[in-house]
Amino acid sequence: EEAAPAGEPAPEEPAEESAPEEAAPAGEPAPVEPEAPHEEKEVLADDASDEDASAKKNSGKYEIVKRYGSFYFLLKANNGQLLLESTGYTTEQGAKKAIDTFKNAVEVGEFSIDEDKNGNFKFILRASARSQMLYHGETYASRQRAESAIQSVKNFALTDTIRRVTSQDQDAAVVEIKPLAASDHKLGGKYEIEERDGSFFFLLKANNGQLLLESPAFTTEQGAKGGIDSFKKAADSGVYVIDEDKNGNFRFILRASTRSQMRYFGESYSTRQSAENSVNSVRAFAQNAVLK
Repeated sequence: EEAAPAGEPAPEEPAEESAPEEAAPAGEPAPVEPEAPHEEKEVLADDASDEDASAKKNSGKYEIVKRYGSFYFLLKANNGQLLLESTGYTTEQGAKKAIDTFKNAVEVGEFSIDEDKNGNFKFILRASARSQMLYHGETYASRQRAESAIQSVKNFALTDTIRRVTSQDQDAAVVEIKPLAASDHKLGGKYEIEERDGSFFFLLKANNGQLLLESPAFTTEQGAKGGIDSFKKAADSGVYVIDEDKNGNFRFILRASTRSQMRYFGESYSTRQSAENSVNSVRAFAQNAVLK
C-alpha cells in the first residue's frame, strides 16, 4: 500500500500527499513496543554502552524501495509501523541523500495537522517557514492519531538504520487505459482551490459535484492553480495503479509516468471496481473541467 506522500524539492510543486480516504489506512499510530532481543547478546563494557545499545535496538528504520523505476524512502517505527513515504527519486543514492534533508526538516521544520474533505487527518511537515518543501504523513481517522504520528516521527527520524528492500512488483495492479476520443471528454466538471492551514489544494469534481480527486498540498495558491495543468497531462496518459489498504478499501494512485516523482491519489472506495470506475471518471472530466 502507498500513503500520503513526503516532500520533494521543486518550485511550486507539492511533495506528495496522501489521498483522502473513507477510513483510516494502514499504519495508525500505536504504542511502540521494543523489538524482541537478538539471540546473540552483545558484550557491553559499561552502563553507558548498555544504554547506547538499547537505544539502537529500539530505534526505527528507513527502507529504500524501488517501484516503477523510481526509488522511495520509507520511515518506519521499531514495530514496523509506516510513518512516512517519500516521493520518488530517479536513483537509489538520491533517495538516501534525501533522508538527510528530511532529518533536518524534522529537527527545525514546522508540523501542522490537515483535515481532508472526508474528516480524516494527516500531518504536513514544512522544512522551514519559507520552504516550498513539504512532507506528508499517513492518513488517520482522528486528529489525535495524526498528532501521535508527529511524535513518532520525531522519535524515530534520526535513526541511522537504512535497509534496501527488494523491488515491489505491482504490475498486476496497473489499470489498463486506452486513449480517449474527443467525445469521451465530458463537460460540467470543475476545479476548486481550497486553503487549509496555510497550504493550498485543488479539487476535481464531476458534473454532479462528486469529489473525484484532491491534490497534494502546494505552498501558494498560484502553485495549486499551476498544478492543474500538470495534472491534466498526467490524467490523460499517466500510469494508474489500484492500491488496497489494510481495511480492504481501494483507491487509485496516478503517476505522470513510471519515473515520475509526482503522485496523485484518488478517493477511497469499498471495491476495486469502484476505484477503477473512478479512474474513468477522472480521465473523462479532467480536461474540460473549469476552475471555479
